[in-house]
Amino acid sequence: MSENDWEAMIAVLEAEGVTVEADETFVGGKIREAERRKLAEQGLGNGGPATKPRPVVYGALERGGQVRARVAGTSRTADAAQAHVRSFVLPGSMIYTDDWGGYKRLGKNGYAHRRVNHSARVYVDGDVHTNSIEGFFGLLKNGIRGVYHSVSTTHLQSYLDEYAFRYNRRDEATPMFWAILDRVEKTRPALPAS
Repeated sequence: MSENDWEAMIAVLEAEGVTVEADETFVGGKIREAERRKLAEQGLGNGGPATKPRPVVYGALERGGQVRARVAGTSRTADAAQAHVRSFVLPGSMIYTDDWGGYKRLGKNGYAHRRVNHSARVYVDGDVHTNSIEGFFGLLKNGIRGVYHSVSTTHLQSYLDEYAFRYNRRDEATPMFWAILDRVEKTRPALPAS
């Protein structure tokens, strides 16, 4: 694939005024017992998913449309969340997120924003939910666990691109192999000089 094909795969969700679900997830192993003991020796408790440094993936999924996902390092911050939403979604769109505080300012940045209160164990409130993007993250994690078993942080973006490509083609009739083959540039190898 050429560089332009990869850029097109991670482009901004195209239309204004669409409904988009945005979320983030940690990718990587759970904290192990040895790591838990080491934290206890240091006087630190289990601080949840952020206890162990793992890559954070931000994703945005247009309802009934495409998904975009990007690795954002190992820290989950409000500024990173805002930046990734801006890079994925055009202003004027409706964004549904969970109740994590990093998404609070979306309404002030030109987006219509509604949140579902996961901390109160509410996962759907009318049409407000993040089930589709969380489903994509589930497919990604099950694919990594079942096919690749583990992935390097260095190559995680490539795996994200692969699973986004698969997800975005979920309704197409052409087999994936032929779609990939069509994207390959056909060049004639240079003959050695004699």
